[in-house]
Amino acid sequence: MFALLFLSFCLLASCEKPFIATNFGPIVGFQHKSPSSDDVFNVFLGIRYARPPDHIFRFQKPDPVEKWGPVQHDATHFRASCIPSLRSELEDDVNYSEDCLFLNIVTPNNYKGRKLPVLMFVHGGGFQYGNAMEFGYEKAAEHFVSQDIIFVSVQYRLGPLGFFTTGDGEIPGNMGLWDLTTALYFLHEVLPDFGGDPEKITVAGQSAGSAAVSALLYSPHSDHLFLQAIQMSGSIFAENSISENVVEDSKALAKAAGCSETESKALRACMEERTIDEILDAMEQIGELLPGPRNKKFHPRMDNDYFPYDLEKMSRKAPKKRTMQGLLSLESGNAVCYPTKLWKLLGVPKESWGSYGRENFEDFIRDQVAVEKDFGRKTSAFYQLVRDFYLRGVSTNANSSAYLRAYAELLGDLQYGIPSLHEIDLKRQHDWPTFFYVIDYESETTRDPAHPIRGAFHASELRFLFNFRGLERIPFDENDKLFERHLVNAFANFVKTGDPSTTEFVWTPISNEQPFLNALLNPHPKLEDSFRRDAYDLWQTEIPRVTGAELLKKRLPAARATFQHTEL
Repeated sequence: MFALLFLSFCLLASCEKPFIATNFGPIVGFQHKSPSSDDVFNVFLGIRYARPPDHIFRFQKPDPVEKWGPVQHDATHFRASCIPSLRSELEDDVNYSEDCLFLNIVTPNNYKGRKLPVLMFVHGGGFQYGNAMEFGYEKAAEHFVSQDIIFVSVQYRLGPLGFFTTGDGEIPGNMGLWDLTTALYFLHEVLPDFGGDPEKITVAGQSAGSAAVSALLYSPHSDHLFLQAIQMSGSIFAENSISENVVEDSKALAKAAGCSETESKALRACMEERTIDEILDAMEQIGELLPGPRNKKFHPRMDNDYFPYDLEKMSRKAPKKRTMQGLLSLESGNAVCYPTKLWKLLGVPKESWGSYGRENFEDFIRDQVAVEKDFGRKTSAFYQLVRDFYLRGVSTNANSSAYLRAYAELLGDLQYGIPSLHEIDLKRQHDWPTFFYVIDYESETTRDPAHPIRGAFHASELRFLFNFRGLERIPFDENDKLFERHLVNAFANFVKTGDPSTTEFVWTPISNEQPFLNALLNPHPKLEDSFRRDAYDLWQTEIPRVTGAELLKKRLPAARATFQHTEL
């Protein structure tokens, strides 16, 4: 019936817009023609996958979207972005709303009757900000849809609206993760109408989006909803991805918003009545960020619901999936040298680059890593292990660049490297087919020549995959083009076949004999035996012997699992 109504409309209006008839109702998008080929793609933006989570639904799990037919769903433009955790993250040219649970779908023009593999991408932003719009659809169409892959990008609630909690069953938290799970259920319903195969969904994410993919992989609420995963620079095993401290931070936010109730139900009612402006004002009062590895206040937590038991047990019980998981060679190089956005309290201002030295680095370890109130009498030994490892080979008269690099390595290990290596190691132990990669390519076309340290920094690969903050418009040199070809084809082949190998480069998954075998990705990729194994051994073996695994969980939430495996 929906199709007949739309056909009648098109006969009158000479309509050329792509139309999809779904069980929920008709969806109308638009066509995008590739500027570099004759390919035409069907684009559907701003498709609602859940009811608006506002007012009395603010801190609840999302409700599935209701049918909207016979009214046509206009999917010709991006919809509102989810509200970030701070007013300073609001961008002038972006529309924000609590009503933000939308996804976008791009298909080949000849999609009908097909069962194509699907790539669903989850944006990053530290669970604090970000949206699907900043990744656009043009480059995703060129790179993936042109290879007969359906591309989906999705939004989820952020900051306190996505992760506020009372620490009990009243508001368990993790609303943003439930959003992504609901999006997957929705995709199972509609993908056949778009020519996609619900049994061939690859979920990918970058940074916090990658940590969210970790959560989707292991939670019994979501682990059956997709085939495989790509994790780019992020893991749910990191302190900045999961921590019980979000409970106390939620109470502080509520108090700043004028909700001092001690009983959870009353506190919830009070917070539901607060306007968005009042919540953002309260966030400014308590501060969004922290100066240590955790560095933000609202993110997932162990809630006995989405995460019914500890991470290691979930990784053992979850269905084994093929995964690609990767890191950049110096993840925190940008965080250390550019105090913006999530890095405001971590970064060293440009005017201080030249004066950063040993004392600054040691102060960071003492104040933010080996903290006495957390580690008590074991603090001194812990501090010495960390200091000596990251300053190994750094002479007493070294210049500031050596200490900035040590800072970037320590911060990168805690926020990305060690949690990701730990997750990869657990996958190996539980027989998950896993392809590990490390990107060490630093493009000369975007490198700041004044930057005091060199390396591939967090998120620098995104311009080669998607539209990203206009960086994709910077002209590529020949090395950029080579690197882009290797990266895109590896991702596309993995989505289509479960193996990222290409005609130019054969990947080998990790194994018991080579637990950290990785593809070193640059214009001329090659296989490497390991990556930062000495740092992994430090945090997995040496430090737990000094602190005990339970205390180390303050820096690495899954330290108990690490220590247990060390003892085997």
